Amino acid sequence: MGGVCSALTAPPLSPFEAKCLKAIQNQAAANLDKLKNASLGSVLRKFGHWRFFFEQCKKVFEEYDGNKSNTLDLKELQACATQLKVVPTGMSIEESFREVDVDNTNDLNFGEFLLYLVTVNMVNSETQNVAASINWEEPVSDESPESMEGISRALTVVVMAWTLLDGNSNGYISKRETLAVATQGHQNRQVDIDLAEKLFKGLDADGNGNVSFKEFTLGFQCLQDYNMAHLDTL
Repeated sequence: MGGVCSALTAPPLSPFEAKCLKAIQNQAAANLDKLKNASLGSVLRKFGHWRFFFEQCKKVFEEYDGNKSNTLDLKELQACATQLKVVPTGMSIEESFREVDVDNTNDLNFGEFLLYLVTVNMVNSETQNVAASINWEEPVSDESPESMEGISRALTVVVMAWTLLDGNSNGYISKRETLAVATQGHQNRQVDIDLAEKLFKGLDADGNGNVSFKEFTLGFQCLQDYNMAHLDTL
């Protein structure tokens, strides 16, 4: 299906999702100078910069996956979150676990584990009224993911990419918004549209025409794939 479609009516945000969105807006407000000149290409080029962090998170995930089921149950997540010092403020680990258990299997796959790290850090930053200034030039380090600083740096790409794509700041990304950002300033518009439609389809897991923050975080690999396919034109 080609062309730009109008956005469907977005469903209401849960309180948890609303806190995440507020945190993103605070981060964006603290970095208006960087966002002013940012493009989807400049953000996506940072994906490789943060690969080390995600690889380390995978190692941590596997370490706490005691029964080697490729998932974490609540007890395993509690042990891991306590060690990582990623414990939600104002809610229990169990409540956060339920929020990120997207497929309702009572355990978390690796994608849902990353979603836990991202959303809990977002909610905590909002609860604590913290809006960090983003340093695009921060070099890759061999820092362990047990450091909160390392997690915060990894969230930079999430904040920037989401802010660019959620143009109307309503907490959802529409197909129209995705196409508008992806085709801005590019000459080969049809190629851009085709790639952007594939990107949106990959992010819109439930197919309802609106990408939630949870879907966006779980679908990060789609953004990486888009980056690789589009590298010459970004």
